[in-house]
Parts: sequence; C-alpha cells; structure tokens
Amino acid sequence: MPVIGVDTSGHVGAPPIWVVATRWSKTSRQRHRALYLSDEEHSQYEDYIENWAEKLSAVLFFRAIVGIGNVPGIYFLGDTIQIDRDFQGSRRDRVLGYLKRLFLREFQGQYPLSNPTILFNSVRESEDVKMADYKCTKARHGEIQAITLEDDLFGDLSVLPRTL
Repeated sequence: MPVIGVDTSGHVGAPPIWVVATRWSKTSRQRHRALYLSDEEHSQYEDYIENWAEKLSAVLFFRAIVGIGNVPGIYFLGDTIQIDRDFQGSRRDRVLGYLKRLFLREFQGQYPLSNPTILFNSVRESEDVKMADYKCTKARHGEIQAITLEDDLFGDLSVLPRTL
C-alpha cells in the first residue's frame, strides 16, 4: 500500500513554515510537493478563527498532499498518510478531525478517496516520514524548490467547523 509521508519545518505560530509531502510512485520514483508559508502570509491567518493553529496546520498538510492551484497533488486511491508526530493529545485530535473534513469536502461522494487512513508517526517509526523530514530540510535550505503559498487559504479554513 502506498504511503505519503508529511513533515514540516517551522510550525504554525512560529513561521516561516515549509511543508513537504513525499510518495513513492509505482515506477519507484519518489514524488514530492513542498509548500512555503512566509511570515507575512502566516500573519494573515493568526487568530482569524477559533483553533486557528490546528486548522491552518490541517490546511497546509492537505494542500501539500492533494495540491493547490495548478499544482497537482500526490494523493491517489488507497494511499495511507503518515504525518510527523509534532502534535500531542487534543491538538492532534483536532488536526486529524479538520484534515478528515477537508478530504470529505474535496472528494465528496468518492469513497474511499474521501476517507484516507491518517496516522501520526515519528521519523524513527516511519521511513516515509523520515524521507519527508529529509526533503523538508532540503526545502528549508533552498535545495528543493517550494511552492510559495500566495493562494488564499481562507476558503479552506472557512469550511472547517468552529469546534470538533
């Protein structure tokens, strides 16, 4: 079963942020998507809505996985998503819930695309998260080109419920 590994460099609340999603293709080539959110872009979203940090994290993960604008995603039917374990307890539960809501909205009526398996693992537990961590470091140092997020993420944020 294909696995998408996701990691961040920087965190919501402590910008700038790079988010990288990686996936091995059927031809054994690795594909990745790297997103960059600058300090200025980040400040637009601060305190915009309740639980803004968890919601923005979910939106960044989602857009790295399924794509943004004219940049296609790397998510396909049957993929499992493994995200670096940066979140604990109720924060992790909220990020997971918001991420699932985004998949339900994007792939409405397209089960099982709308309900992926999403796990939180560390780099020690998952080779896919480890590769995402490696690529994230490369993106942060400019060795991998990241897509600068200038697109409006308010649309994604506004569809998420106030609380879970």
